[in-house]
Amino acid sequence: MASTIKAADLTVTIAESVLLNGFEQGTTNTYTIADVNEVQRRIVNCNGSLQTTLVKFGPYGSGAARGPEVHVDDVRYIRITNLDDAFFATLNFKIDTTADDSTDPSVANHNAVFRLAPGESFVMGTVHSALAVNTDASIISIGNLKDVESIVADIPDAPGTTGLDIEVFVALV
Repeated sequence: MASTIKAADLTVTIAESVLLNGFEQGTTNTYTIADVNEVQRRIVNCNGSLQTTLVKFGPYGSGAARGPEVHVDDVRYIRITNLDDAFFATLNFKIDTTADDSTDPSVANHNAVFRLAPGESFVMGTVHSALAVNTDASIISIGNLKDVESIVADIPDAPGTTGLDIEVFVALV
């Protein structure tokens, strides 16, 4: 059976609002991502004592079975939001530095970690050739950017029995 879903544009709007000394200093920026034909939106309960894989990327071919695992080349937008009102989460971006080829098996051998406070969101576009890490203070060139292999949440301070909720939104073409 052929799909009846037609690709559509995703419109992303980011707005800040702050009134300082009687003057609005915020701004609104909007951009459009064309030809989105799949979205994944879910709320994941992350237990405070376990690491939780939010999304995994790999070279699994166009039209491959999806779920939490998606093709690295198809991702155009990701938003991860900490829905908790008390505890922070850490987002561990596992980076595949072994290959710059979306057909090889993905191997995570470096990490970049971001802290996500209660209510905060993290937004990024593509995960293909998107991140690099370095062990010294030298500037990393664009040619050294690598694929993100997965994004894993860790909840270091949340109670182990209840954890916290994280919303994941991924737009794919």
